[in-house]
This record gives sequence, C-alpha cells and structure tokens, in this order.
Amino acid sequence: MYGDMFSLKNVNFQAYKEACVKMQSAKAGTYTNDEIQSLVNKINYLLPGTVAEIQEPLKKEIKNCANELSKSLSH
Repeated sequence: MYGDMFSLKNVNFQAYKEACVKMQSAKAGTYTNDEIQSLVNKINYLLPGTVAEIQEPLKKEIKNCANELSKSLSH
C-alpha cells in the first residue's frame, strides 16, 4: 500500500548530516531538547538498527551523530 509513497531514495541524507552536526556543535541552549529529540527520532526512523548494520559511510556518520546527540540529552 505504501510502497511508492515513501522511498529512502528521496531522502536528502546530506541535509540530515548537516543538521545533526550543526546541533552537535552548537552552544548549549541553542536548541531545545525537543528540537534535538525530534531530529534524533527522524534519523532513527530513517536509519533503524545499529551503526554496525549500516554499510554506507554517510549513513553511518549520521547514525553516529544521532547517537551522540541522544547521549547528550540524557545528561
């Protein structure tokens, strides 16, 4: 039913990487926890599983970045 509606081919992973790196390197308080969590949730939806399961280098970088952002939220 949803086969053609959603495709990872149409996802701009470079933009997700840039957004993640931007949030990761921003000063504390620049982004709310909700904004950070929203990005982490989107990345985890697009890239489920673990970093070790991902083959493409760009996607690995994004997943690693999301994991690091997630850790920063728990502190």
